[in-house]
Amino acid sequence: MLQNPTNINTMELQTGESPGVTSPHIATEDTNSAEPQTRAENLSVHGKDLSTQIEDLHVELEDLHAQLKARDKAVNRLNREINHLKNAIQQEKAIAEAKANQQIARTQEQRERDKYLQMILASSHNIIVLLDNQGYIAYYTSRLLKEIDAPPDTMFSGQRLVNVFTRPEQVEMVTQLNQAVERGMHQNERSELNALCDLDGNGTKSNYKIFITPMTDTEGNNEGIMVLFHDITDLQQARENAEAASRAKSEFLSNMSHEIRTPMNAIIGLSVLGAEAQTIEQKNEALAKIIVSSEYLLNIINDILDMSKIEAKRYELSPHYFGFQKLISKVQTIGQVKVDEKNQHLSFVVDKNIPPVLYGDDQRLLQVLTNLLSNAVKFTDNSGFISVSAKLLDVVAEKCLIEFNVRDTGIGISKEQQKNLFKAFVQAESSTSRKYGGTGLGLAISKNIVESMGGRIWQESEVGKGSTFSFTVELGVGDKTKLAGSSDDADKPQLTDAEIESRLKGKSILLAEDVDINKEIVFALLEPYGLIIDWAKNGVEAVGLVTADPDRYDLILMDMQMPEMDGLEATRQIRKLENNRSKDMPIVAMTANVFKDDIDACMTAGMNDHLGKPLDFTTVLSKLIEHIGGTHT
Repeated sequence: MLQNPTNINTMELQTGESPGVTSPHIATEDTNSAEPQTRAENLSVHGKDLSTQIEDLHVELEDLHAQLKARDKAVNRLNREINHLKNAIQQEKAIAEAKANQQIARTQEQRERDKYLQMILASSHNIIVLLDNQGYIAYYTSRLLKEIDAPPDTMFSGQRLVNVFTRPEQVEMVTQLNQAVERGMHQNERSELNALCDLDGNGTKSNYKIFITPMTDTEGNNEGIMVLFHDITDLQQARENAEAASRAKSEFLSNMSHEIRTPMNAIIGLSVLGAEAQTIEQKNEALAKIIVSSEYLLNIINDILDMSKIEAKRYELSPHYFGFQKLISKVQTIGQVKVDEKNQHLSFVVDKNIPPVLYGDDQRLLQVLTNLLSNAVKFTDNSGFISVSAKLLDVVAEKCLIEFNVRDTGIGISKEQQKNLFKAFVQAESSTSRKYGGTGLGLAISKNIVESMGGRIWQESEVGKGSTFSFTVELGVGDKTKLAGSSDDADKPQLTDAEIESRLKGKSILLAEDVDINKEIVFALLEPYGLIIDWAKNGVEAVGLVTADPDRYDLILMDMQMPEMDGLEATRQIRKLENNRSKDMPIVAMTANVFKDDIDACMTAGMNDHLGKPLDFTTVLSKLIEHIGGTHT
């Protein structure tokens, strides 16, 4: 801080010195003679010089102050530039770090892509070979080495395709392949080749579809060729199998047309003959033949429905306890009728150790046995021999394994024909169906039934000497107490018509049925037993009749498919009525809907039982007696 100039002059005067100025010698007492005026002048000169110096110093100080200010501005500017540079450096550093991270991420991503690409190529079932733009092998998958049966360390990089496929039988394929590669190189043309060849030299040829695809860069320049071998042997076989199955189904439909039309023609023709017959005997004969033809037609329809259920995975068993001897008796009764028609000889051999009471689906077991027996009769000439045997193989934990055999002395089956025996829609050969008839479904259905029962089915045959069809089934073991009250109870006597009438006479039933002919059949069959029958032509009428007088009816026979309201909804409406009788009144479905899902739907809706159409009269009476006529003991 600058001092006051006045103070500085004062100080200088007191000291007798002036900054930067040599002090003059002041006379002492020896110089007392000097004049006072001269001293004053000297002092005045010194004072002016001092003021001048002070002013010069002040100017210098101002210049210095200005320089300091300029320096401060420069320093500030430099600081700003430094900060700017720091920020720029930090930004560049951040950008560099971001780029580095991106590069690392891209590198990692590239590694991942490469890893998965290698995994895809390594696991591919196709042979993939990449050629450079000179036609040399640049890359190939390990599948190539495996398919041509080459050692794992074999190297084909830098070689031509002709160096890979060197076997004589591969020459034609390699020639076509090289031509396609040339077109791909020079014309960017994609090609496909079909080749039947033996790549590994083991003698087995495979079908390959070969794809030749040019590889180009972003500017469209050819960088090489990708050659891909796709083995279509299985696909080709599947196609051939599908075509064979289609042909088999076409033949099946043709056979079915014949099989269905034959009994239908008999039914229609015999109906006309019966109507025009002049005597009761002629009419009865026509009716008897109509019944036989109808049963044959029903069997065909049942086979078709069974196969349909098998293919739709809806085929299920209905196991229960049954008497084994009664099952064998049924088979014998059915078979004997057919055998007698051809004057054949039928014998049965049954192991006495087989438990008398078994648990399983006896109806399906009966279906298999009668099917095999019918085939034996069909394909055995007149006076031939047929035998049926049953043998106990094992008993473990209340389960037994039984083997059945059906032998005949018929035409036999060739080794080639045996391959198709258990396939659906197929007979041993097409001429068989023309000569002997049949749907070609019986053995396929039998196989499914047997396997559902935990067994297997097989055959042995020789042309001209006959065949033996064998199968095993696993069945549960029971005792006679399990049969009490069942249809297989051997101690249960059969009711006569008079006894049936006494059980049913005076009982009132409601028939809900929309088809007039079905109504007439039910009325004609049941009225002779003294039943009182009311008719409703749809579900709405059935609900109305029960609502008006619920105590009138002992039982309802309910069709499922009817106009306005179906049988399921009608049953639900009846069960909701505000009276006790409607809640416990027996309702029995009487319908052509016979699949298990249909039966379950009836039970869920509130019905008590199920009768399938076409109606079996004996079964209808049995159901009526069970629900409203009491049970006999």
